[in-house]
Amino acid sequence: MKYLKFLVLFSTILLAYPGQENTIADQRASYQSPRFILYFGKETKEQNTILTEKQIADFALATLNSTFEEYSNLFNRTPIKKVTLRFLSPAEFKKYTGAPAWTSAMYFNNEITIPLNPKKGINLSELGRALRHEYAHAVIAEISDGKCPAWLDEGVAQYLEGRINGLLGPSLRKWISSNDAMPLSWLQNGFTLLKEDIVPAAYAQSLFSTRKIIRTHGFEGIGNYFTSLRNGQSERESFEENFKQDQKTFVRTLSKDIRQWARSGAINP
Repeated sequence: MKYLKFLVLFSTILLAYPGQENTIADQRASYQSPRFILYFGKETKEQNTILTEKQIADFALATLNSTFEEYSNLFNRTPIKKVTLRFLSPAEFKKYTGAPAWTSAMYFNNEITIPLNPKKGINLSELGRALRHEYAHAVIAEISDGKCPAWLDEGVAQYLEGRINGLLGPSLRKWISSNDAMPLSWLQNGFTLLKEDIVPAAYAQSLFSTRKIIRTHGFEGIGNYFTSLRNGQSERESFEENFKQDQKTFVRTLSKDIRQWARSGAINP
């Protein structure tokens, strides 16, 4: 489909790996810091690259360690779980995760998995964005006890990763031109089961919705929402308590806000 060449820029979360019974044999020596452990798949060593494995590992661990400090301050909560990072070849990534073709990274069960193709070159800026995005998922999962709805999870991760995917604005404009905002129930459990052609709009709406909440309630409100979920409060009750409106009202005003944005000529949601 025409979206596919763009969708590889997206990363995501899974509730369960479709291929979770698969394992990566012959994983090689690990690199560690107090909070992270990094593995390279066997096939990544068989390819030529300008950067050495150690240079990639040092960059990844330095990025994750600085991001840990940043996110701890942002949410005013300190993650304690050690996170595993796996760099795999594209073939290993597909086999290990069973992920859709449009994914470029994955977070699941305290593991970040990223495909590397050194033959095509490794862009450290893009790698840094992917690490920030996926580690946001890890922090959110820990703070919320895995109960954060996917739309807010993906929205926060996109907000924190840095540069915004250029496909999001046009996709959201196209969607809102003939539809209301997507019901939050569509975006509750991850985007891997959505029809491929609406995935960009789903990511875009998630980012737009998250920005709307941040402008009004800040990351303190979002952190409190996560804690409410962790403490057993229902999603509906947590939303109303921390964001001061019910979800149906939020989606109605969201449709209005997105249409106003679409008319404004702004590039990013």
